[in-house]
Amino acid sequence: MRRAKIVCTLGPATSSAENLRELVRAGMDVARLNLSHGDHKDHEQVYTLTSADRPYRVIVENMGEGAVTVSENGVVLYANPQIADFLGVDRNSMAGRDITDYVSMEQLPVLADLLMGPETGTRRAELTVPRSDGSEVPTLVAATDLDVEGVTVRCLVFTDLTMQKLVEQKVADDSARAERMLVAAEVNDTIVQGLVAAEMLL
Repeated sequence: MRRAKIVCTLGPATSSAENLRELVRAGMDVARLNLSHGDHKDHEQVYTLTSADRPYRVIVENMGEGAVTVSENGVVLYANPQIADFLGVDRNSMAGRDITDYVSMEQLPVLADLLMGPETGTRRAELTVPRSDGSEVPTLVAATDLDVEGVTVRCLVFTDLTMQKLVEQKVADDSARAERMLVAAEVNDTIVQGLVAAEMLL
């Protein structure tokens, strides 16, 4: 087991992305900046090359929506913790599986439209995904095609609509109840008017 750490001093000669990758592959553990060569702007670029994607990775890992990237053939390449939670599965078991494994037969046409739609813009559709415990989660899925170094991958973001659907159902139930009460009141008024008219004739 190696105990020594490899410390590399970075300057203008090692500021390209490929040079940094080579240093990492060669075993670099720590990088320090040599500020005696080049100017501060050069060293800011080195910092950007090594850490620019970190904030985005943290956002995707911790956002409330489920996110998954799939190949053009629908193979899961990446899944964040929230999508695994939506589905009730182990996140590590998702990579390498077909995305269709996580959708019911009835929902496959919706998923196919999301995956095979036009390659420009973002496509959206509601999709109900089954959980491993047999329950279902209504979601809004946004699908976007991305070009990653010449390879097309599709990013799917799943927003849980459970609360929205519950609110919509409550509003519909309240509206139906109000309609029934209005009809009952109108029927009651008609009966009362009929009784009053009948009493007047007597």
